[in-house]
Amino acid sequence: MKWFKKIRYLYLAIWAIIAVVAVLFLPNMSDLAQTKGQISLPASSQTSKSADLSNIYNGGSDQTYDLTAVYTSSDGKKISKAEKKDLKDTLKNLKLREEQYGITNLTSFATSKSVANRLNSKDGMTTLVQISVDKSQGNVKEVANSLTDALSTDGLKLRLTGEDLITYDFASTTQTGVKRTEIIAIIFILVVLILVFRSPIVPIASLLTVGISYLVSLSVVGNLVQSFNFPFSTFTQVFLVVVLFGIGTDYNILMYSRFREQLGIDDDPVTAALAARKTAGRTIFYSGTAVLIGFAALGLANFQLYKATSAVALGVLVMLFVMSTLNPAIMSLLGKTLFWPSKKFNEPETSKLWTKFSSFAVGKPILTILAVLLVTVPLAVTNNKPLNFNDLWEVSDVYDSKSAVQTIEDHYPAGYASPATVYIHSKKAMNNNEALAIIDNLTGQINNLNGVASVAGPTRPTAEKITSLYTASQSATLSDKLDDAKTGTKTISKSLTDASSQLNSTDQLASAAAPLTSSTNDLANGASELQGALSTLTSGMQSGQSSAAELSSNLSNAVAVVNGLATTIDTLNASVPTLTANLRQTADTLGAAQSALATANQGFTSIRDTLNGDASVNQNGNVQSAIQTAGSNIDSLTASSQSLANASAMNNDMVTSAESMSSSLSQIADSVHQLQAALTQMQAGAGTLSSSLDSGSSAAGEVSTKSGALTSGLSSLQSGQQQLSQGISDLQSQSKELQSGLSEGSDGLNKIGKGLGTATTYLSDLSNTGTSVFYVPADVLKGKTFKSALTSYMSADHKTLQLQVIMDENPFSRSAMPVSKNIQKVATNALRGTKLAGSEVAIAGTAARNDDLKKISEADFIRTAAIMLAGILLVLIIITRSLIKPILIVLGLLLSYGAALHLGQLLIAQVMDTNELSWNVPFFSFIMLVALGVDYSIFLMMRYREAEGNASTRMVTAAGVIGAVVLSAALILAGTFAALIPSGVLSLIEVATVVIIGLAFLSLIVMPLFLPAGVALANKLLVKAVENES
Repeated sequence: MKWFKKIRYLYLAIWAIIAVVAVLFLPNMSDLAQTKGQISLPASSQTSKSADLSNIYNGGSDQTYDLTAVYTSSDGKKISKAEKKDLKDTLKNLKLREEQYGITNLTSFATSKSVANRLNSKDGMTTLVQISVDKSQGNVKEVANSLTDALSTDGLKLRLTGEDLITYDFASTTQTGVKRTEIIAIIFILVVLILVFRSPIVPIASLLTVGISYLVSLSVVGNLVQSFNFPFSTFTQVFLVVVLFGIGTDYNILMYSRFREQLGIDDDPVTAALAARKTAGRTIFYSGTAVLIGFAALGLANFQLYKATSAVALGVLVMLFVMSTLNPAIMSLLGKTLFWPSKKFNEPETSKLWTKFSSFAVGKPILTILAVLLVTVPLAVTNNKPLNFNDLWEVSDVYDSKSAVQTIEDHYPAGYASPATVYIHSKKAMNNNEALAIIDNLTGQINNLNGVASVAGPTRPTAEKITSLYTASQSATLSDKLDDAKTGTKTISKSLTDASSQLNSTDQLASAAAPLTSSTNDLANGASELQGALSTLTSGMQSGQSSAAELSSNLSNAVAVVNGLATTIDTLNASVPTLTANLRQTADTLGAAQSALATANQGFTSIRDTLNGDASVNQNGNVQSAIQTAGSNIDSLTASSQSLANASAMNNDMVTSAESMSSSLSQIADSVHQLQAALTQMQAGAGTLSSSLDSGSSAAGEVSTKSGALTSGLSSLQSGQQQLSQGISDLQSQSKELQSGLSEGSDGLNKIGKGLGTATTYLSDLSNTGTSVFYVPADVLKGKTFKSALTSYMSADHKTLQLQVIMDENPFSRSAMPVSKNIQKVATNALRGTKLAGSEVAIAGTAARNDDLKKISEADFIRTAAIMLAGILLVLIIITRSLIKPILIVLGLLLSYGAALHLGQLLIAQVMDTNELSWNVPFFSFIMLVALGVDYSIFLMMRYREAEGNASTRMVTAAGVIGAVVLSAALILAGTFAALIPSGVLSLIEVATVVIIGLAFLSLIVMPLFLPAGVALANKLLVKAVENES
């Protein structure tokens, strides 16, 4: 006793120091709730797998906030053109400052027409802007506030939302709720303790010890979370508040009640305090140990949210130290002053209600047990209503992140607010036709599922089929092209036939040149004869030896020859224009043939490339034959085209030669006519030979000279004519070869035409079968537009892709969960037996996450509950030194829980307008009722051990005494949980409702009726069994 008088001051000092240190080193719990309080799922869950694939998709990191800006008109009407223009300017300005705001992506109606169709609501009242921001810009709330300032536009109402922002606002809602709960709980506890003990001092002392326990526990937990990643959630602090303030006050009521009893026996406060600690303290220790083990067992849970509740065990441990050290020190120092102004110390208060209930129960145990079972079992076993997984209900309506989602739900398909994302990771790149065809097939299968509104991906970037990229459409288009090609072959064939026919004009050209050749030869011979005659005439005249008669005869001969030459020249000169015209016509014919060949060559090439470029027909025999024929004809026509070019050049040279001949003939004709005039003059003067001889000799010399020039000109003309004749002959020979080539080309086109006809029929049938495969032509696959689609839905190495799925169902609802499961199942099955078999597949999104939560929460609930009950049962066996009593206690707790859960659900349905409890309510309600309810059972059992008499008498006595404590404690605990109702967090409100109803069952039915009846019945059976053995 003396040692305690000294050490009690040390207790006070130590706890004062610990409290100050705890406050000084208390981390910011709101920040911890935001950064480390989010729900994480096991690595085997779809959510975790999809997060891993998302990191791969984003190049090894996922460090962006994905936000959606929701714009509506301020007047509640359609967004006007002027408002859209202003918004477009706002977005343009923001685009210029992307780096300042850390924006990595911004998509809006201004991005493209197809995007506008997707982001603008059909009613025109809402438009969305999707923004990704680097997380280095700060927490999501800071980013949202910054963007709100930058995105604000006159006339439009702006709200930002996104998964990260909703989670942040939920944590903020919870933290705000915690502060309200703390204040309300403190006020309520003060009021109840004043009413129970009729003293203002007891509530202050109780709140001091409980408050120190809470602050120290919170600081310990916070630092463990901050430094060692101790399991933590947004609910951890809430449960620390309600548990520590609840059972801490209960323990204080038990301790202070026993202390007050002891003061009635012994006025010495130190002795009374130590006696109270010995008796009530032992009960508190056993009770606290059971609670501690119950919460500590949650550390073995797989689910992080459940595991985070194990932090309450640390709080209970700290509180037990406070109860065994600080509380006795305060009681010993204050003594009777603790209960001022009350003067009643000697007798403990009893509960008349518990006394009556327990008396009836021990008197008629079987009836009592049956009655209790009749009330609780039907309620417990008929509670099979589904749970709610809509986390939006947890967020306060004051936050824009929630109201923005509601706006999206009002103006867009139900799943638009939170699309599902299917990730596929392959070992090989998927930017090829084979992989894309598989992905498009998967996209179509998902799109056809019930509950799916649309699917966007690399093959359908706007969630719509690109019909031109499917073989059915391509076959139909190609069929039309082949039909056109077939018509083209006929046209080309006719052109080649016409060209072949036109080349027959070379024969006409040869015929036209034949007389020219003969006349030229005759002219040359005549000119030679004339030159000989003139030479004789000139010689005779110069020597004077010739007679006049002989001279006259020679002149007559010369005149006759010249006249013949003139006639021949005139005929020849008249023929040259005809020849020139024929040559020019031949040039036009050759040009037309060249054009026909070029068209044919282009047509053949087009047909070959068209047929070769389509994968759906490249195995067709007729098409392949047409391709080979086209290729052969291209080579043949290329050679013919070269020959034709050579012939055309030759013909052009002949036209030049003909024009030169025409000029030469004109000069020769002039010379012949002059010669005619000279000879006529000489012939007229032949009669006066002597007088004219000298002049005649001179004229004859001139005529002879001109005839020499004539002969020389005719020789050149004859040489040119011979070249022309040879050219025409060569042209005629080449024309024969060209005619043969053109005929072969025409025959080839006829064969191609037949092949194209068969191919057209095949493609037409193919396009009408309904079977269509995604196929991207090489030029499109490498094109800028399609590469943009790949960039939007594939990783940089093209080994990971995503599909964006919009559901018809609200993704936050329970009905969306089976849709998500079906998507995952279809995605997995669709890849089996394909090139992408073995690829990793995972689905992300609210519905997938909720499905994961459902599976892991249900499985871990059963496992964790079994561990928790086993631990508590073991402690109860040690405390009660019995097997029957612990079983009865655990059974009573389970009955209370089952009945309370059902009644709580019915009450929530009436008050909160929802018939579904939140998914985490059953678990949290269970651990709270079991962990806290076992307290009261231990209170009763410990008092039962202290009482005297037979089993029934002891039970009635213990129930009467402990009843007052339990009812007060249950009232305080119920009030503490009731303080959660104003928090605004739906799940906490529901947990509070269930726990309050459960406490009512425990304190009014199970403990005063079921437990006494069970103990009495077990005792009677035991006594009867002993008597039978005797």
